[in-house]
Amino acid sequence: MIHAQKNRAPQVSGDQGRDAMPRNDELKFQVNCDAGANGQLRVASEQLVVNVGQKIVRDGHTEIWDSVVVRCSEETDGSCTVHVLLCNPDWEEPMHLACLRSSPDTGSPNQVSLFCHLTSEVGR
Repeated sequence: MIHAQKNRAPQVSGDQGRDAMPRNDELKFQVNCDAGANGQLRVASEQLVVNVGQKIVRDGHTEIWDSVVVRCSEETDGSCTVHVLLCNPDWEEPMHLACLRSSPDTGSPNQVSLFCHLTSEVGR
């Protein structure tokens, strides 16, 4: 089960890198990955691309297929955008599943902090 987390500062294992992490108000994107016994990754960045691959068998051969792609970038207006794509080896193009956009701070009390657009358009 996935839980949304609010106002959580990035965590770094050990003492290395604590001074290198930006403050929360300077962050654009953050990824937390837990691979069980294989380790963890916690990183903050200006942009981010995460590919999630899984084992598939195609034509009698086993391979890892990137089935989910998450692309994060800052737009020219200062908003931060996350695009979620689904990929299948039987499809000609990825399916654009969702776009999440956080608004730049305009100071408006009516400002939507996170806009989510769900879609099933292929090729976006």
